[in-house]
Amino acid sequence: MKFAYIDIGELGFSMYLSAHIKWLKNQGQLPALVMTYPGRKCLYEGWAEKVISIPDEFYKDFDINCQHGFKISDGTDKKMNSIFRDYFNEKLPKGYCVAEDLNFDATLPQEAYPKERFFIPYPYKEELIGKKEILVFTRFRNYPLFNRKDFPKKFWIDLIEILCTAFPNCIVRAMGTKNGAYNITEIERVNYINFVGKTSDFQKVLDRCQLAIGAVGIDSGPLKFTQLQGLPTFVINWNESWVIHDACFRHGPFQFYKTDLSQHKTFNDTKAVIEAVSFLEKNK
Repeated sequence: MKFAYIDIGELGFSMYLSAHIKWLKNQGQLPALVMTYPGRKCLYEGWAEKVISIPDEFYKDFDINCQHGFKISDGTDKKMNSIFRDYFNEKLPKGYCVAEDLNFDATLPQEAYPKERFFIPYPYKEELIGKKEILVFTRFRNYPLFNRKDFPKKFWIDLIEILCTAFPNCIVRAMGTKNGAYNITEIERVNYINFVGKTSDFQKVLDRCQLAIGAVGIDSGPLKFTQLQGLPTFVINWNESWVIHDACFRHGPFQFYKTDLSQHKTFNDTKAVIEAVSFLEKNK
C-alpha cells in the first residue's frame, strides 16, 4: 500500500503538513498522494506523485466550518484520529492508505512533524505587474469558537482608509474568502480594491505577494504564508506564544501587536493602526 496524506483542517496546519511533504521529497521519499480541498492543491503540487480533491460526499458528512487543527471537529478534545483514518481509507483510490505518521488529533501546528519539516517559499504561478500593494486580511468567522478572534468591521474600514491615505501610490487590497472575511464594500478610494471572495484557489493569495510591500491582519493561516513568502507582515493577536512558534518559517520583517482577547468584540485601537503604518513605511 502507498501512503496518502489528508489535509482537511485549518489552513495554518496546511503549512506544516506541506513542509513535511517537502521534507520527505527532499529526503528522496516522494510522497505518493495528497488529498485536500481544491483550493489547496497548489501547496502540494510538484511535491507529491499525485494530488487529488476531497470527495464530494465529505462536505455532506462533515461541517467544514468546524476546522480545528488537522481535522474537522467542534473544537473540543474529542478524538477523531481513528474515525478519520477509517473514513478516508474507504475513500482513497485503490492501493492507498492514510499515512501512519499523520495524526488528525494534533492540536497545535508545532506538534506536527517538529523535526521533519522543510520550510521554503511557494512558487508563483501567474506573473503579476502593476502598482505595489498592501494586503489586508479582514478575518471574520461568524460561528462559535472561531469568532472569538474577530474584530469589528469598523476597525478594518478605519485601517484601510488610513492605509489608503498614508500610501497613495499603493493599492490597498482587502483579502479573504467569502466565508472567512469581512466583505468591505463601504470604502470608495481610487487605490482600494476589495478582493474578498476571489481567492478560493489559494494560489491567488500567494501570487499577490509578488507586488505587495506588506500584509496586515489578525494571526491566521494566510498571514503565516505571507511570512514564509518573505513579505513584511504585521500581525495583531492575543496569543504571543503562537507567534513565537511561527518563527521557524519567518523569512521577512515581522511585527507583533498584542491585544486582549476579551476586548476583541469592541476593538478599535488607533495605536495598532499607527504602528502598522509605521512598520509598513519602514519596510517598504
